[in-house]
Amino acid sequence: MDETTQLDEVLTVSYIGKALLEDDNRAALMTEITGSKKYKSWGVSETSTLAQMATDMNAGVVGSTAGYQTGALVAGAGLILGAIFDGSQDVSSGAWFPADYKGMHLASNTDAVNALWGLVQSKVDAIATRIGWKVTCTYGCDNGQAKGRVYYFQAQATSSLSAQYIYRPQDFTLTFYQDGFERVDVKDPINALLGQQMAWKTKGDNSFCMWLGSKPIMDGDKPAVTENKEGYPTLRWREDMVQTHLGRDILRFINDSPYTFYGNEKVYPIMVFFNGQIYSMMGNSNNHIGYKLKDTSAL
Repeated sequence: MDETTQLDEVLTVSYIGKALLEDDNRAALMTEITGSKKYKSWGVSETSTLAQMATDMNAGVVGSTAGYQTGALVAGAGLILGAIFDGSQDVSSGAWFPADYKGMHLASNTDAVNALWGLVQSKVDAIATRIGWKVTCTYGCDNGQAKGRVYYFQAQATSSLSAQYIYRPQDFTLTFYQDGFERVDVKDPINALLGQQMAWKTKGDNSFCMWLGSKPIMDGDKPAVTENKEGYPTLRWREDMVQTHLGRDILRFINDSPYTFYGNEKVYPIMVFFNGQIYSMMGNSNNHIGYKLKDTSAL
């Protein structure tokens, strides 16, 4: 990879995960992107969009209502994800789509949500096939516009987890939340950085949330799920899987395209899953998310 291509990759990942950075580092990143060859070659001459983004973030404007996991036990849907003391977010996630995606024309928020849940379902089915586990959707799959979905995976006699996995659960839940979509501004840097015009993006800095947890609290033969007043499912599990090899592989597989990402600053090392890679940084007092983790997938 030449130096220019590598810098473009770093700027792309850093912009996508910018909510994980501190305020001043985020502002410096925005300035760097504005002056980058890739951004200028996209034909964008105005910097108002970036300036407004930096202002909004520094002012503590937060767009997501989906929330994030507070501790390893509770997935707290509906909790407002606010900036922590240094202006950064603990967890950030999102999705975006072009107007035409996999043979579908996305003309509305409804279309974009349908496309997102279609992507999720295809990933969930593929994971179950690869590891030979039974998967059941226990919440949200009967509603194409649901704010959340819960999938329950169970090991089978023919299950085929790789011997590389030290942590080997017998079941786990995979939970998703989405906050709906809004139109992408033509001057949004995401277009230049990805090299294609995006039409829709999820609303907010943690707006396509995902959690993995094993040994869930059960209600009969399925995880106990309740729905809060905002319409998000909540559930409990005993063991968080994000920092396990299996958990990392699943999150990398889900986010193996340029259309979704998930970043977590609460874990060590910091991890951002995007386009089939795991990126990291030494801490959030950096302008860049500039490292790739050398973590081989066994999925």
